[in-house]
Amino acid sequence: CSAIGSALSLAAATLRLCENMSRGRKKWRQKRPRDERDKEAGNAEKRQKRDGDYRSNKGWSTSGKPEQNPVFNEFYQMQKVVPEHEWEQFITTLQVPLPTTFRINSAGEFAPMLQERMKKQFIEKLQEVTVDDCKNKSRKDRKKLIESMAAEAGEAMDAEDSTSDAAAATSAAPATDAGKPTEAEAEAASEGDEEGEGDAANAGPTEKYDPPSVLPWYPSENGWHFTASRALLRRDINLYGFHRFLISQSESGGITRQEAVSMIPPLLLDIQPHHKVLDMCAAPGSKTSQILEYMQRDWKNGQDYPSGFVIANDAAESRCYMLFHQIAKLGTPNCLVTNHEAQAFPTLRDAKTGEPCRFDRILADVPCSGDGTLRKNLDLWRRWKPMLGIALHRLQIEIAIRAIQLLKVGARMVYSTCSFNPMEDEAVVAQVLRYFQGNVEVLDVSNELPELQRRPGLTTWKVQGNDNQWYESPSDLQKETKHLCKSMFPPTEEESKWMNLDRCLRMLPHLQNTGGFFVAVLQRTHNVNVHEESASATSSTSSSTPAVAQESDPAPAVEQVAESTESSADAMDSTEAAPDAEQKPSGNVPAKDEGEKKKKRKNPQWAPDAPFIFISEREQWKSILDELRDFYGIQDTFPMDTLFVRSEDTPAKIYMMNPELLKLFKNDREHKKMRVVNTGVRIFARERSCASSTYRITSEGVRVLNPHMTKRIISAPEKDILPLIEEDVVPAEKLSAGLVEAVSKLEPGSFVLRIDLSRLNLGIVAFVAWRGSGDKVHLLIPKEKRASMHMLFLDESTLYKPEEEASTSAQ
Repeated sequence: CSAIGSALSLAAATLRLCENMSRGRKKWRQKRPRDERDKEAGNAEKRQKRDGDYRSNKGWSTSGKPEQNPVFNEFYQMQKVVPEHEWEQFITTLQVPLPTTFRINSAGEFAPMLQERMKKQFIEKLQEVTVDDCKNKSRKDRKKLIESMAAEAGEAMDAEDSTSDAAAATSAAPATDAGKPTEAEAEAASEGDEEGEGDAANAGPTEKYDPPSVLPWYPSENGWHFTASRALLRRDINLYGFHRFLISQSESGGITRQEAVSMIPPLLLDIQPHHKVLDMCAAPGSKTSQILEYMQRDWKNGQDYPSGFVIANDAAESRCYMLFHQIAKLGTPNCLVTNHEAQAFPTLRDAKTGEPCRFDRILADVPCSGDGTLRKNLDLWRRWKPMLGIALHRLQIEIAIRAIQLLKVGARMVYSTCSFNPMEDEAVVAQVLRYFQGNVEVLDVSNELPELQRRPGLTTWKVQGNDNQWYESPSDLQKETKHLCKSMFPPTEEESKWMNLDRCLRMLPHLQNTGGFFVAVLQRTHNVNVHEESASATSSTSSSTPAVAQESDPAPAVEQVAESTESSADAMDSTEAAPDAEQKPSGNVPAKDEGEKKKKRKNPQWAPDAPFIFISEREQWKSILDELRDFYGIQDTFPMDTLFVRSEDTPAKIYMMNPELLKLFKNDREHKKMRVVNTGVRIFARERSCASSTYRITSEGVRVLNPHMTKRIISAPEKDILPLIEEDVVPAEKLSAGLVEAVSKLEPGSFVLRIDLSRLNLGIVAFVAWRGSGDKVHLLIPKEKRASMHMLFLDESTLYKPEEEASTSAQ
């Protein structure tokens, strides 16, 4: 009895303890610091957005499509963004997940080979794909299925190895179609959020997709389209090989996965190799990398890099580091990343003359409400309202005006948004034209990209206030309507005659199975006095007559845009501006960017104040330059004064920037206007294990250095590429006799290996290799590039065949 009593007492005490702990937990949750509670709520919201489409069905109707927003329908039917008879097709397409699109890096070393692989392996050999719905299969089950399929194909494939050639193992390729998907495909391919975590597809195992196809309007067949959504591409077991191929090539920089309509603005910029380009709102970097690719499209192996450059700017510091990571895949010295609010980007000046440095091309892909992305951002269906676009109207005008001020006469500026809202599109363009009347015009680009289906810009529209009232003209506005302004309304009949808003481009989803997008190409026709420009940044919204036109050009009255704007651009244009004027930006930027600025960056590559130290300016480091010249035979044609480091210590990594960027950079050190996040390409790295030389050449820098070297260069035939890719360290017996003999004469260290790949239309490609002990050779390339080359070169259609060489020699 005493034992039973003790047990009951212990049980009661345990229950009381549990109750007390529960109450304490509740009190602790209530008394937690607010930032912790907000963080947990934010994480819950992220999970809901990510998983809600296929776990909680939030944002989805029972039919498997997103629930429509009646406010959205009413607003755009009133605006007549599409003809009435196309409305159903328009809204139906918006409810279908976006297809998978990507572009091949036209300036990449293996671009011709990638095109050939797409055509031969994923079009010719695999014409039909059976879609296997794996949405109910666990990750473990899919892994077992992949391994079993690989075993049947006779390959020892690890399902987690990113370098495995799963295309042959799965015997399947992706599917694509440039036209509108059928209703069955539309319902089956319903995708989740923009990360693609939605319900893969309700497609049955007998449904088939067409193979990938070329975007008809993208130049040189470098744009590709695949009707399967991103979610289906990840989940369908038959598309595993193609999915791994895309991931591998994307990580190495061979391709860029980008929405089709997002590729249009850089194409309309008409980039040339010598152009100075500014991308004002650059992050995450897909358009910036596309600009760089076109600038470098004629940069062949063995030739010098182009003289032009790109300044990629973004208001959020954290996004700037993501931006540079995207650009670094290209291995170019022609890009500089800055952190400024776009509407307050500083005026850069020439070091010798002091004249403002104007740009040949400017891209202003401004922040917008983003309702053109409804096909991948399902949460926007629920929370869309007209005020999303109205709230950004003033900021968009400020960015566009600042872009024109920084533009050369006769140069182009492309203004773009991913929104259908005319208050963010034509209204902004109209206000810019009104502000710069006589100095700016909308270009007619109807002859450019002729196969791109587009609709002309709107010339009339209506404005809906927060009170759900419709206004047709500024005279209808009431004094208490503070969130609306006159610049949101359509131009008058007289203004419409010279504004030519119909020259703007509207890309609608149902035309070519894309997202929604707006583009306007503007050209500056007259010069503007610098002092007038600096004043214009503040007077644009408070003055009725802007001081931007020439004295001989009368400027009409400009409607009020905002009650007050920032004067930071004024301070930057003024010669008496304080050196640290940019350190305290006072911007009208979206709230999310302000929040990002306050966040601490996790493991930044460099500290925000990491210096840029040029080696030629330090006496104690000039011996490094002499060593590099002597060991690698670097000619005087290479600009050694562009080499810099990011640390006060002994240089471990040496970077290089474009000489034209160097001029701006050194001049800015005196005025301290630019807040530079990063620039250049890593060209040398310190190597402690080598006694011959302190520094080795990097894989990303060999393309820049190769044309200027006279020593430590070895040429090799095509057949040597295979063992170098397959093995990390290759013994001499697996290489050609000529290569082994040449390597044996070198001192240990890095050297440039030029391999003739003319048979594959690649010309002579330069790699960095390492000469180790015992004449062993190691190809110094990142694991991502090795994996992508493994997929490209170790396919039977491109394998080197000794019998072909013997036959050719005999002939």
